[in-house]
Amino acid sequence: MLPQLPDRQVAQSGVIDFRREEHPQQARVAQFWHPGRAAPPVVQRSATRVGDCVQATAAPRQTTRFWSYRSGAALAHLLDRTGTPWTGGVLAGHPLADLLTGQVGSAPPAAPHPDLEGAAQAVAGAHDADLSARLAAFHAQPGPALHLSSPSGLRLGVFDPMDLHAVGPGTFLHARHVQVRGPDAELLTVCHPVLARGPDLFDVHEVMLRSLPAPTVHGGRWRIRTPTLTVDLPGDAVQVMPDGWSVRQG
Repeated sequence: MLPQLPDRQVAQSGVIDFRREEHPQQARVAQFWHPGRAAPPVVQRSATRVGDCVQATAAPRQTTRFWSYRSGAALAHLLDRTGTPWTGGVLAGHPLADLLTGQVGSAPPAAPHPDLEGAAQAVAGAHDADLSARLAAFHAQPGPALHLSSPSGLRLGVFDPMDLHAVGPGTFLHARHVQVRGPDAELLTVCHPVLARGPDLFDVHEVMLRSLPAPTVHGGRWRIRTPTLTVDLPGDAVQVMPDGWSVRQG
């Protein structure tokens, strides 16, 4: 346990020095902002186990869980220095950052660290490029397409959230698995992508499939059944289009 210091003493010092003789693996300095200091808020923690991974330059390389574990350890050390009984607060559901703020005050807004800002822009750019590539690959599929729409909305059933991509406003690509139902209509895919449109994920007004095989029409039903795709529609509602078929339901 770190030595206990009065709150006022810690708040006025502005710097916490993890002494080498007590914590040889925590030899660098942790700094935090407190009311009355004009310097921008900085928490810099560098030690063998907690250390470099909470630096701004290291943050883009961490997973959310990894970053949380290490930054949480740094916050806990700071709270120990203020004498705050933080374990009880955490068990009661209070974040460590909120407990520390209650002891040293809130920091004014600071400019984003250039490394973090650049990393965020790079990740956002890569994400947008990935979504664009996925949408282009969907439309590039050879073969006829099916457009199924309903102004009153289609019912979204099961879907795979791990292979769901929001590729545009109100546009969702179900890359692997989805079930959609409408009045006297059913669509089920496994490893066959579907593009859905609507005000939100669960309010579907239109779905589109590409690269479809030839349907069978029997007993008034228009059907496609393959290992990856099941489509069952009323035959009289299907219209032939230049790129495939279209069904509009009430």
